[in-house]
Amino acid sequence: MPVTPTIEVDDTLKERSSHGSFELPIETYTDNCEIFHSLYNHWHDEMELIYIESGSGLVRLNKEILRVKAGDLIIVNRGVLHGIKTDLKNILYFRSIVFPEWERGPQGRQPLQDISPGAIWG
Repeated sequence: MPVTPTIEVDDTLKERSSHGSFELPIETYTDNCEIFHSLYNHWHDEMELIYIESGSGLVRLNKEILRVKAGDLIIVNRGVLHGIKTDLKNILYFRSIVFPEWERGPQGRQPLQDISPGAIWG
């Protein structure tokens, strides 16, 4: 039976890890579902882009389950519960970037407008 890695989340499944640093609040990840066949369901205050390099599987975005494959780009808005599960015969390999929603405006940094919740391009 596959084991899911333990990542620290609170009672609402909010991820407790910080991404990046104060000076550069961006973090990139290269990951796969080879050993752990799924990435835990969690959410965070930052946006996340997930690019599927190879393989296929399922992505959860809140209550919606979407099939993904190599070449897909998943946009995860802040506050969206998300997780990934691989197809065992076609293991998922993916890269992601987690970053705050900021843009330059007349008053300096301002939140970006939400993109449609959980979009997949591919």
